[in-house]
Amino acid sequence: VFVYRDVPLTRGQFFETPAHILGNSQAQIRLACKTKFLLGLAARVASATGVEKLPAVQWQLGELASLAAVIEGMTLAAEAAPNVSPQGVVHPGRRFVYGAMGLQAQLYPKMVHLLRELAGGGLLQVPSSVEEFNNADMAADILRYNQSAGLEAADRVKLFKLVWDIVGSEFAGRHQQYEMFYAGAPFVTKTYAYTNYDFSEALALVERCLSSYQLETAT
Repeated sequence: VFVYRDVPLTRGQFFETPAHILGNSQAQIRLACKTKFLLGLAARVASATGVEKLPAVQWQLGELASLAAVIEGMTLAAEAAPNVSPQGVVHPGRRFVYGAMGLQAQLYPKMVHLLRELAGGGLLQVPSSVEEFNNADMAADILRYNQSAGLEAADRVKLFKLVWDIVGSEFAGRHQQYEMFYAGAPFVTKTYAYTNYDFSEALALVERCLSSYQLETAT
């Protein structure tokens, strides 16, 4: 269906129907999978380098796990607490979908940064190409010095090349820029979160608290 020279209809198809919420719901499902992948990759790096039992590393993995759980939890909450449009269409809960969107521009770069810290200098200690494995003068040294706990050289290089694709390559830069801005500038996504949250519930809690005591008892 094409809309031609009809501004109200162009806007209405997104904001007078569930189209906008449905489109962004699938985007949050995608983000939930992506953040879980980043978490798994970070855990794999930690085990490959033998540092997964260090308290500082467990803190970083715990931070990553918390961030991944936020997106997954809000995605599941949007499905468990849906809204119904005036036309009777059931769609994912707005507050949770747009709440997750509001966090995305901060959350994804933070997860990438934590993964980069966990990988450390290992990202710079890999061969430039697979041809070095086939070079008779270099192969023995590569096989010896690029291995780590539980990983032979080829598997370790595969792992760190994958991490580099996510934290340091041109592809990684494009992905981070996409995750930060595909839904709009941060102030736009935060505005969506603001306009789609029912503040009456939060305000009711405050009013209930305020009405439970007198000024004399508060000083």
